[in-house]
Amino acid sequence: MSSNCCVIYLTVTGQHDDARMCIAIALTAVRFGANVANHTEVLQLNKNTSDGKLCGARVKDRITGMYRGKLFALLSVAMIC
Repeated sequence: MSSNCCVIYLTVTGQHDDARMCIAIALTAVRFGANVANHTEVLQLNKNTSDGKLCGARVKDRITGMYRGKLFALLSVAMIC
């Protein structure tokens, strides 16, 4: 398994009303080595070919349209959608 794995926290049907809770979750994730991105759009969910489980996503920054000149991929061990 790659050491570049991360957890994708995606809210689809709800949202946080408490900005402090959202920031606390993001800061905790960063402390454990996560990269945090805001204002992103999921373009594609990726599945593991061997077991069919979701393993990541292809995303883009909605403000600039890019991340360091390109779209970027997120890999994960678990996804909550």
